[in-house]
Amino acid sequence: MGFFKKLFALAPILMLALASAVQAQQFADIPPDHWAHEAVEDLANRGLVLGYPDGRFLGGRSLTRYEMATIIKRVLDQIDQKLQETGKPGEPTTAQPQVTKEDLDTIRKLVDEFKVELTVIGTRLDEAQKDLNALKEQLESLKEDVASAKQAAEEAKAQAAAAKEQADDIQATLADKAESEAVLQQDVASLKKLKFSGYIQSRFRTRETEKSNFTVRRGRLKASYSGDRSIYTFQIDATEGGVALRDAYGEWMPNPNMTFWFGQFKVPFGFEIEQSSSDRELPERTDVIRTLFPGERDRGIRLTYTPNPLSPKTIFDVAVFNGNGAVATPDQDNHKNVVARIKQTFGRNLDLGLSGYWGKATVGASAEVKDTKQKMTGDFNGDGVPETIEVTIPGKPAVPGVRGQQNRFGFDVQIYNLLGCTLRGEWIRGKQPDAKAVSKEVQGWYALLNIPMGIRWLLTTRYDVYDPDTNAAKDKHRTWGFAITHYATDHLKLTAAYEIPKKQGVSGSNNIFTFQAQQRF
Repeated sequence: MGFFKKLFALAPILMLALASAVQAQQFADIPPDHWAHEAVEDLANRGLVLGYPDGRFLGGRSLTRYEMATIIKRVLDQIDQKLQETGKPGEPTTAQPQVTKEDLDTIRKLVDEFKVELTVIGTRLDEAQKDLNALKEQLESLKEDVASAKQAAEEAKAQAAAAKEQADDIQATLADKAESEAVLQQDVASLKKLKFSGYIQSRFRTRETEKSNFTVRRGRLKASYSGDRSIYTFQIDATEGGVALRDAYGEWMPNPNMTFWFGQFKVPFGFEIEQSSSDRELPERTDVIRTLFPGERDRGIRLTYTPNPLSPKTIFDVAVFNGNGAVATPDQDNHKNVVARIKQTFGRNLDLGLSGYWGKATVGASAEVKDTKQKMTGDFNGDGVPETIEVTIPGKPAVPGVRGQQNRFGFDVQIYNLLGCTLRGEWIRGKQPDAKAVSKEVQGWYALLNIPMGIRWLLTTRYDVYDPDTNAAKDKHRTWGFAITHYATDHLKLTAAYEIPKKQGVSGSNNIFTFQAQQRF
């Protein structure tokens, strides 16, 4: 307890040295009526005791040597400060405190008593100051980082807002593009349903009784549209002779077995009629087909029935037509013609067909032509003065015409891969009215042989016979035809053909040479 007695002995000196007070400090755990309230408050006001960060003094707690050393250091610091202030030059001197040599020795001993603690405290305070300064620097750096982060966050927020706006614009653009793409896909899907095709046959032809000539024999343009269980076809033929309608029909499939046709299309009779002119080996069809079915087409309705659409080995066709072919003039009577055909496939190499045609044709009919009046100007009386007169052009009475029979029957056969060749044949017999409505018995047939010569060459020979009146003698038409075809590309076909027609009872020859270049697209 010796050092406490020395401390209390120095109290007057300390009080005198620490005469100035700082701002009053209150502790929450020392009430004003406490016996030590005044002393604690005075020490706190002088900055010797600071209490704890939560505002309490904790007077009941024991004082450690380190805490006592801390108080002594604060006392010494304040004494040193006072001494420096009283010794400044130019300032009025104040009375020096009455401190004896014994008092200073006591303070020195007190300092020596707590020398270790004061040194540790100083060292720790220096370290604490360094740590505090480091913490301040870190705090400043952290503040700068926070400020930078805040600024970066603001910039990021602005960038995010801009990005969101840009994303919204992109999303709107993508939505517009998606909508446009959907419309485009619909348009593409519709365009895929619409297909164009055709072919051009450029021809050089020379005949013994005619002058040679370059012509465009056929210029076909075909458009097909595939709808819901339906197909629509339109085809024209454009040549130097003009533009003519070839096909204009629609196909409707109520089920996989049945197809209804409406419009103008090929008559389902035999093989050669329905064979495309672009696939035919010789330049033209046979005499019997061209005579009995000019144009190969008619207007009406047709039903195609296939019992097994997955393996169409049997096909039935029945159709009702006007009967006057694909001509511009309307039908001249109310009678409609009926066509029927059955085709049977046997394996991969044999097809057989039976066809029938029942109808009547009105021939020799013409419509009434009424009288017409026409004005004419001229010198009709020879006086040199022109004059205008009105003349009447007489008309013609209507001619009812005479109806003749058009019943026909046919048989056709196609044999494939016959020693590597193809053999086709067709026979037709029936009645055909002439200009006087006399229904004559007619008959015709042909046989055709295709001989492949490699991949791109084909040799063809055909013999066809047509008898316009089986009851008359020596009136048959016979024609030998030879052709060689070169498939130059997938779209270009070159054909050179030589035909030798011969009519009974007519002398001389009338042979035909034809070179044809066909381009398909």
